[in-house]
Amino acid sequence: NTSLNSIAVNNYSSNVITACGNGGVILLTTDLGVTWNNISSGKIPANIDLYTVSIGIPNIIIAAGNSGNATFVYRTDNNGLNWNLVFTQPEGKINSIFLGLNNFSLMTGNPVGRRWSLWKSGNQGAVWDSAGMYLPQNNSESGFINSFGTFQQNNVYKTWFGTNNNRIYYSNSSGTNWSVQNISEQNIYSIFSIGGYMLSGGNNLYSSINYGSVWNEELTP
Repeated sequence: NTSLNSIAVNNYSSNVITACGNGGVILLTTDLGVTWNNISSGKIPANIDLYTVSIGIPNIIIAAGNSGNATFVYRTDNNGLNWNLVFTQPEGKINSIFLGLNNFSLMTGNPVGRRWSLWKSGNQGAVWDSAGMYLPQNNSESGFINSFGTFQQNNVYKTWFGTNNNRIYYSNSSGTNWSVQNISEQNIYSIFSIGGYMLSGGNNLYSSINYGSVWNEELTP
């Protein structure tokens, strides 16, 4: 009886899926969704609405949400038996979390103090740091929940996230440095990437075959 806002599949064991939602709810299935268990009940405060979730190995799940203007990130390394608060911020919203290989993790969030919220972790999300990841806000732009894409190439993660400002921000350095990719669509609600092939969605659908350097509108039915 609550709204679910995000879902994530374990890239290393695709039958393991997690979802998060309002009221501090996090659900987990280990049988491709046949049965689901609430793994956060009584462990994450019910006044926190969770908007994004990611799952990695071994048994690591991270979810981010808000209570009022404050942002909270919770982490478990035993599939929800115990949860730890690993990040908090008095304002803003975390829009996406990514747990990658080689202990690399990345969070992106709406700007706070005219600066985009960009955070890295080198230990699968146990500790987060924003040092060296300065990206200024342009005008009053903000982002969207789960408007994020990434893939690994030569031990480096290429990463994108969408905005409401005709912009997609792109990093070819695992989130350290960012550049702007302009697009005709104002609101980039969703991004998908596989290799150099990209899709982005707002009111219309766009594709790119060169890592987002050029975006072309797809004429869908």
